[in-house]
Amino acid sequence: MIERALFPHPTTPAAWVDSLRVRIERGTGVLGVEFRLHGELSRLRLPTDPTGRSDGLWRHTCCEVFIASTPAYREWNLAPSGAWQAYDFTTYRTGRRPAEVRPPVIALNCRPTLLALTACLPLTDRHCDDIRLGVSAVLEDRNGALSFWALNHPGERPDFHHPASFTLTLDPTP
Repeated sequence: MIERALFPHPTTPAAWVDSLRVRIERGTGVLGVEFRLHGELSRLRLPTDPTGRSDGLWRHTCCEVFIASTPAYREWNLAPSGAWQAYDFTTYRTGRRPAEVRPPVIALNCRPTLLALTACLPLTDRHCDDIRLGVSAVLEDRNGALSFWALNHPGERPDFHHPASFTLTLDPTP
């Protein structure tokens, strides 16, 4: 298991957040991901999207996982409501189409100072070798302000799709 901290983009701080961490574990054909948000969660706006596949989740509180198979990549959007979406891209922000995937398994544990979102994401045959990940989150406060969190912010503006954002490498499963 790998655990890493996510950081806010300098232009979108959120003083009410103490920390945002991600834990990742690769299994045979699956990727287990857990986002752990600590802070004053009464200030977090949780989306009320219905569960199931849904577009536009990144406009509100949403956790994201990008799986690169250079130059193509897959983007997973995971909302605390249980809504999700997966897109395949041929190259950087090009050729977006809904990915043909099994639905992820998503669970949420929410307390006054901790929100834990876990997901089990199916991997495909193209992800059988080393894979590079970008992990990020959009946090929306009660006033509608967005804060963008990631392992790495390579640009002056938040851009989770940027190839330099895919900084975490996972070895193949044995």
